Amino acid sequence: MRHLITVAALLAAFIAPSVASAFHNGEQVIDGFRLPQNHRFESPDAKGKYEVVDINQVPTLIRQGRFVFDRTANTWIAKPGGGMNTTYLAAPGSSGTAAASNQNWQNIHGRVQNVNGSTLTLRADDGRNLTVDMSKVGAEIQKNLQQGEGVTVAAYQISGNNVRAEFIQKDSSAGVQPSASPAQPVDDKNWQRIHGKVSSVNAGRLMLKADDGRDLTVDMKDVNPEVQKALTPGEGVTVAGFYRGDDKNVAARFIQKDSSAK
Repeated sequence: MRHLITVAALLAAFIAPSVASAFHNGEQVIDGFRLPQNHRFESPDAKGKYEVVDINQVPTLIRQGRFVFDRTANTWIAKPGGGMNTTYLAAPGSSGTAAASNQNWQNIHGRVQNVNGSTLTLRADDGRNLTVDMSKVGAEIQKNLQQGEGVTVAAYQISGNNVRAEFIQKDSSAGVQPSASPAQPVDDKNWQRIHGKVSSVNAGRLMLKADDGRDLTVDMKDVNPEVQKALTPGEGVTVAGFYRGDDKNVAARFIQKDSSAK
């Protein structure tokens, strides 16, 4: 019975929490965003250098035009190329830790026709000419909008062709990747589940290109030897284990090849 309990515990740990389940485990609603309390958030500065940011900074940075990456959930909140991850947007009027819904939010992509003070005229991709109130958007974003460039407007207050923007992102920043994130000290007691592609395998050590762009060194000494032998460069795998020292080194407990996933 003790053996069965141990196996069950390991299997439960192998399944990393999704963003959705993380919300149910604890969230904060801050200035229009619902954010998992214990997640690690990062944002690239103007030079592309990533820095860890406090949960309370996330809404402000995004309104300033910065991209924000949820490293724990391995997903963007403010996406390169425009648009918000609506999973993180709170229902209008919600606050504290109340349950939230993003069903009223819309991401509208189009091209800038004109900017007059805090009013943007946008030609949406579907052909509509929209008048966008930018009063809640960061002043630097408003000043830097140029006629003809592509942008994404995130909003929930829409009446006909009138839109009140909460956030605006420029297409010109597309292509930013979280691979430049510097190695950071981490909690080595939390289980991690990391997907990526095998770069190389050598003497119990796996080099992994994670989906978020990081190059990871994976110690496989506790992984089944038959699994280690079967790994080949280029194939997709999921590594379950613990960070050691920083977020670029992982002590693996399990490795599953994509070809064996059901």
